[in-house]
Amino acid sequence: MNGMKIKGQLLVVNQGGLDDNSEKFVKTFDSSLLDVKFVNNRFFSETKISEKLKTVKGIILVVDVEKETTIETCATILNIRMLTNAPIWLKTSVAYTSIEREVFLNIGIDGFFYEDYSMKEIELTVLNLLKRMNSLKEEEDTTSNKPSSFSPMSAKRDIKKDRYNRNIHHYSNEKEVKEKIVAISLDGETKTMIFDKVNVPLSNKQYQLAELFLENKNEIVDYKTIYTTIWSGDYDIDKKNMVGSIVAQLRNKLERYQVQTKFIYNVPNKGYRFVVQEN
Repeated sequence: MNGMKIKGQLLVVNQGGLDDNSEKFVKTFDSSLLDVKFVNNRFFSETKISEKLKTVKGIILVVDVEKETTIETCATILNIRMLTNAPIWLKTSVAYTSIEREVFLNIGIDGFFYEDYSMKEIELTVLNLLKRMNSLKEEEDTTSNKPSSFSPMSAKRDIKKDRYNRNIHHYSNEKEVKEKIVAISLDGETKTMIFDKVNVPLSNKQYQLAELFLENKNEIVDYKTIYTTIWSGDYDIDKKNMVGSIVAQLRNKLERYQVQTKFIYNVPNKGYRFVVQEN
């Protein structure tokens, strides 16, 4: 497969160790484009793991139903997602229910590779996404170094955005280091959170959480309020992990799209606070 070299590693994670299928899978990837490394779950408990994960661009989690339960898989995903914002795919022969798949997606999985997927399909899916992410980052880096300029096309785009004013709510946050005001918008038409010129697409639940945070900006939003807003039903202490998971997803999504300012703060034993400073 021809194309530009992607700097970094793709991790293939198998709890049971490197079996014949995993070894074949690792060797299938085009090593000229991406460095593929096989690890087991213990890798994420190693010392200085944060430093080791800085070069990781994506993770494929191989699940063997005979060796790992759904709960164990969830725990592995949550552990990995707390350490990195890299895309995670689940490679499995398990016939998960739609509810199980939704749970995996809610806690941070980006997609599934099933038994009928060919090795080439998986390789192309992974490389296509990583290339786009790499190109977007390069474009953002280039744009951030260019002085802003007026053009009729940019003005036309701004006018189009104004058509959605009824669904857009504006807020701002002050960056601690550069003292730069960051305009924050929520676009109800596209379920997008906008930080200045950075558009962050959100899932329905992530958008509901962002909307709740901005409606209660600078105030503590407790676990119960978050749960009942997003899922409805009665809240109990066992639901706290679900709340923590959706908050972690929103944080990870913002970081993945290079939103550097920290907005979401933990309030121990209470909930979360979305800190902004209005103009």
